[in-house]
Amino acid sequence: MEKNQICRMKADGSGYEVLGWGQSPTIYKDRIYYIKNKVVTDVYGSSTEAVGIAKMDLNGNNKKNINKMPNDSSSYYRELTIVNGRIYYLDSKYNGKLISTNMSGKDKKFYDGIDSYWSGLKVAGNKIYYMDQGCRIYYFDTKSRKKKQVCSIPNGDGNFSGVIGKNVYYYCYDKQATYCYNLSSKKTMKLIDKNVTILTTKGKYMVVECFLSQKEFEKTGKTNEIAIMKKSGKGYKKLIRFYVS
Repeated sequence: MEKNQICRMKADGSGYEVLGWGQSPTIYKDRIYYIKNKVVTDVYGSSTEAVGIAKMDLNGNNKKNINKMPNDSSSYYRELTIVNGRIYYLDSKYNGKLISTNMSGKDKKFYDGIDSYWSGLKVAGNKIYYMDQGCRIYYFDTKSRKKKQVCSIPNGDGNFSGVIGKNVYYYCYDKQATYCYNLSSKKTMKLIDKNVTILTTKGKYMVVECFLSQKEFEKTGKTNEIAIMKKSGKGYKKLIRFYVS
């Protein structure tokens, strides 16, 4: 797998295929919306860069551009999600300001005070959860347009792993484990001794991307793996391993 490829596979890890180049794939009404990338080759080799927002069928067909990124070196799209029929994304040109459009890329709106350069945008209900550069996790309510800090990662060093209902997940580098913080009880519990990011959920299970340790990389030559496990953190099962350049 190359960096910034959008792929799919069956739940048992078989049928792996590449659908296209892009980031932040989000499924909405049987279409995949994503930040479109293109491959750029120079004297240093090949890399990818964002060129706009696009959509495609679940099988990768019928790709269509929605929003073309401005031809401006200060502009770079990153992180995309969808809430209540609107596309939300970040553009580096606006210093972390959250932007939204309708599903056709029109009716652009700007939202101040969102600093999410180190994390993805995670959705639960009407709220978008994100992490700032100080490893503090907030939510932004898309209806009231208010934000609130919900928790922070100990020692300010970790990754935002995702949110499911009232549970916020994060990886703590100091403890080398992923934790679950419940918004109602305000209690924290260890989920698993791995660095995982939640990709999707189904019933009592979640599909995660696990970032392998240096020791595992030296042993396998792989950097990441996709796995399935229970929301309790039990029953972790590797589906596929790959190297991200």
